[in-house]
Amino acid sequence: MRCPHCLHEGLPTPLPPQCPACGRDPDMGALEARFDVLAARMRGARRSTLAWGTPGAALLALLATGPQGPVVGAGLLMGHMIAMRWSFLRPVKAHLRTRTRRLMATWVPRVTFLAVGTQVYVLGALPGLALITWPLAFAVLTLGVHAYLLRHLRQERDGAPVESWEKLVVGGVGCALILATVVAVALAWGAASLVLWIFTHPG
Repeated sequence: MRCPHCLHEGLPTPLPPQCPACGRDPDMGALEARFDVLAARMRGARRSTLAWGTPGAALLALLATGPQGPVVGAGLLMGHMIAMRWSFLRPVKAHLRTRTRRLMATWVPRVTFLAVGTQVYVLGALPGLALITWPLAFAVLTLGVHAYLLRHLRQERDGAPVESWEKLVVGGVGCALILATVVAVALAWGAASLVLWIFTHPG
């Protein structure tokens, strides 16, 4: 038999109390029970997060008037990311055994928040419009991250590998971030060089 946690082969029957490779209980029933408990906790965290976060986002949208709107939106984005980390990501990562899956579970939601949340919470901090888009974005991002992490948890329970498209997405995003950093540094260096040339060649 195979350990459901580390996939170690050759376990005797009846199952020992601990897997010789990973030291965990190889009883699949115990693994199912732990999954059910964690999934139930995540559903509870999802309900509570939506219960306070959605009206909270609407309340903050009332403050998004004038130039302080993007600042309020940035604060909402950071608070939402922290709530997702403590409510969903930390409990799930503790049950993920492979480094690749932990990497996916960490960076895919993080990049999604930075891409979508920045557009909606910060750049879309318009009076009136934010009253609709902020609560909607809060609910959609919370439900999306919950569903994505729960999917990884199910795959971990079933011993399924990380899918190739997820690796490609994370790799592509990583390359894009590196390229964006290089471009930003090049632009900053060019601007600094131009300013220096102007001051050293006033005539």
